[in-house]
Amino acid sequence: MSGFRPALRIALHDALRAKGRTALILCMVGLPVAAVVGFGVVWKTLEWTPRESLPHEIGAADALLSGDGRDPIGQFPDNGETSIGATAEAAPWTTAEITRRVVAEYGADARVLPMNFGDVEIVTSAGRLRVPLHELDVRDPMARGILEITDGRAPGAPGEIALSPSLAARGFALGGTVRVGSEETPMRVVGYVRDPYVSPDHEATEHLAVALPGAVPADPSADPTEAGPLRHWLVDAGGPVTWEDVTGFNEDGIIVLSRDVVEHPPEKPGPSGLSSPPDWPVNRTSAIVALTGAMILLQVVLLAGPAFAVDVRRRRRLLALVAVAGGGPRHLRAVVLAGG
Repeated sequence: MSGFRPALRIALHDALRAKGRTALILCMVGLPVAAVVGFGVVWKTLEWTPRESLPHEIGAADALLSGDGRDPIGQFPDNGETSIGATAEAAPWTTAEITRRVVAEYGADARVLPMNFGDVEIVTSAGRLRVPLHELDVRDPMARGILEITDGRAPGAPGEIALSPSLAARGFALGGTVRVGSEETPMRVVGYVRDPYVSPDHEATEHLAVALPGAVPADPSADPTEAGPLRHWLVDAGGPVTWEDVTGFNEDGIIVLSRDVVEHPPEKPGPSGLSSPPDWPVNRTSAIVALTGAMILLQVVLLAGPAFAVDVRRRRRLLALVAVAGGGPRHLRAVVLAGG
């Protein structure tokens, strides 16, 4: 008796003779492993990759610019910002300045579309409700894919607004009037809009309002020390916005999410970039790997060990026959291991 072939034949014969016990062992071992693997796959696929989120982030534009400061910064290709410059306060960028900067870089045919994110109070029958506000001209081709008009049309004038379907149940019908802000400015509801990033299961509770940039009056009672709306600009450059362009914008304190850079990441970031990715994805992946390893080890300790012990007692007669036939400790171990 040499090798594992006789041990495997013995194990196969034993498994076929006791099919119920074999199926039970497979379930005891396979189900926990499948559960851990399934959890890891689901956890990983719940998040969009940078390339998958491009239509939601920048629509059909070539790039998305943002930035409140003017000091040099560094960023990752997928728009992960890390400041590497001074922190002196400076006036935030304006749409006119960004437009001049883009036209100087890409020519007179380049276009800039402002897109701001904030919140606004809506007066309802039950009181005031604060909802997220997107200031964006959804009609522009550059905005295609960022938001979806499900009914009616997109706002096209300062006095018009689109709301999420979740607000329709609160009495805001198409063609009706909604009062927004602390001064209760009336605006006409012209459409219903949804955020493609929001899961359909959460649409009933996720509120949203969309208006043209500057259409919703600023709250005069707001604390001036608090941060205002997040300002972004969609850019139609007429061509790819390269990593060299990104680093150039970084020198002026402008963060850039470029379609070309996300789809074709640079092998070596430029001098204003960062040479290594952030630590948190690595740490999270390490945590998942450690959890999986701990689950497998726990399974071996709690299931495999006792199972081997019980199996050895059940096979005492078989092991004795193998020993009588000349099998040594190595052969006995092979029979036990082959039997699982």
